[in-house]
Amino acid sequence: MLFPPQPANIFLLFQHYNGKAQTILKFPTFEIQLLNCRPVPVTPLYNERNLLLQLAAGQEQAFTDLYNHYNLLVTNAIQRFVKSPLLAEDLSQEIFMKIWSHHAQMAAVDSFQAYLLTVTRNHTLDFLKRAVRISEGKAEMLHHARLLRST
Repeated sequence: MLFPPQPANIFLLFQHYNGKAQTILKFPTFEIQLLNCRPVPVTPLYNERNLLLQLAAGQEQAFTDLYNHYNLLVTNAIQRFVKSPLLAEDLSQEIFMKIWSHHAQMAAVDSFQAYLLTVTRNHTLDFLKRAVRISEGKAEMLHHARLLRST
């Protein structure tokens, strides 16, 4: 009798092959490649300048269009640093929230993709620096607690 695989045994992977994102479901004994995945965008939208002007004016649809086009690129760029798809998605959401909160400044941006990747890199590195500081602080507190217990 075959049992369905447990959720802990299933892995969802995103891989790149010739600039295209491939989604793979990995099971303990086989894998499924999901075809027709969105390619990673590498070219700007044909109407990107207009979208940036609309975004600067506060139009949500322009933000949605930019988000839909660039979200996968941002998430994959983050995942190269953090190696966790869930954390990469969370950080990607934070980045796009930051873009929305500064939407009035987007009219001055010439290349949104370059701007977005710079924001992505800086936000991710800031996150990693905070994580290191927090873990160092916890290690120091643990060390002091051990010293107190030993006396």
